[in-house]
Amino acid sequence: MGDFSVEVSDSGGLDEFAAKLARLTSQDAINRINDAAGAAVKDRVDLEFQRGEDPYGNAWLATRAGNSPPLTGPTCDLRGSVRYEVTGKGFLILVTDWKAIFHQGGTRRGLPARPMLPVNGALPAQWSYAMDLAVKAELEAILGLGST
Repeated sequence: MGDFSVEVSDSGGLDEFAAKLARLTSQDAINRINDAAGAAVKDRVDLEFQRGEDPYGNAWLATRAGNSPPLTGPTCDLRGSVRYEVTGKGFLILVTDWKAIFHQGGTRRGLPARPMLPVNGALPAQWSYAMDLAVKAELEAILGLGST
């Protein structure tokens, strides 16, 4: 996560800030932070579909139908099936269209991989950056701080 700092100028402010920090331990605050991070990643996946690229910025191969960008056919079923779900400890990115598995990893029958989600557990830099910004903004909101 990126840098996050707070300056407290007097001891009275320290007590007030300690009370604000206690807010971060509530499940509501944790859910808000996870929701912000999940929404940021969902936005990145939407951008991948718009650009026709994987989470690492590599262009998807064209489809047989020639859709440009790929995977954005007339129904947009695949793109429309991407959502996120907040859990007690984080969030999940879900692609619920049954065809996603074939595009994510490709097939032995020659369908090339067009990953929508990270592969091999490698978190894409743009996903990390988007989550950093979203989480920082949510922390500032929860703590009642202005943007620094």
